[in-house]
Amino acid sequence: MSVLHIFKIPLVIVGIAFFAGIFSKQVMCCMLYFDFGVILMAMPAVFTGKVLVGNIIIIQKGDKFSGICTGYKLEHWNCGHDVYWIDESNIELHRRFDVPVIKLKYPCRVNVYSLNHSVNLGIFTVVKDVLCFVVCLFWWILCVFITMNTIYNFLK
Repeated sequence: MSVLHIFKIPLVIVGIAFFAGIFSKQVMCCMLYFDFGVILMAMPAVFTGKVLVGNIIIIQKGDKFSGICTGYKLEHWNCGHDVYWIDESNIELHRRFDVPVIKLKYPCRVNVYSLNHSVNLGIFTVVKDVLCFVVCLFWWILCVFITMNTIYNFLK
């Protein structure tokens, strides 16, 4: 059962009420803001928050390796910084990280953190995750305030 499955009932109710003309425009807007704004925007905010916490745990509890970033590559859907490092088993690993600009001159040294087959680039990954989390949280709070304002104006 997917997460979006729980939205079927409210969307069906809103659609039927809209076409039947049961509710006023203000009530319909309130329902739509609540369905799409408050509930739907909560999912990316919670998801990006979990990713942020997971990456911080990788940095704190994971192993630290020194890697070489060879530059930024833009190829179809797989774009990012190419990083090569050697793990504790002396295996050379490669991964492309989609993080903000690391250095202006390549190749450069970066720290790679690894824990339970998950890797990140430390502060570069955390900065990107914090920005994503703040944007999602801002939209979620904005949608909650719009919904509350619509409800308040309706009850007034």
